Amino acid sequence: MLSVNNFISFLTISGFFVGIIFAILKLSDPIHIVMGVVFITALFYMISIAAASFYIRNVDFKPRYRIKKEKYETAVDIAIMELEKREALIKDMYHFIKELEEEEYEDMRRDSAQAVQAARRRM
Repeated sequence: MLSVNNFISFLTISGFFVGIIFAILKLSDPIHIVMGVVFITALFYMISIAAASFYIRNVDFKPRYRIKKEKYETAVDIAIMELEKREALIKDMYHFIKELEEEEYEDMRRDSAQAVQAARRRM
């Protein structure tokens, strides 16, 4: 089905090309050609706006599908709660891993300091 915006665009572009053809065939002055094209395009645009507004005013739109809004809202709310739980779990794991890395870094630093001291004692 052709949407209203597409209908208006189609008629306006059609008017532009009709205006060009008319202006080239009937007019000789370039300024008159441009004015003729603009006038005919504007005329087609106004006709398309009038036809679209008449169509929208007189045609009843019936939805094809009935959307069960409450069902989808509860499903989305449940999904959001699940995501929040997973996010909290991921944050806890991130902090745990960060603490482990810091402890490991401290152990490595302590071991390297002890190795340096042991090497100095040997000398």
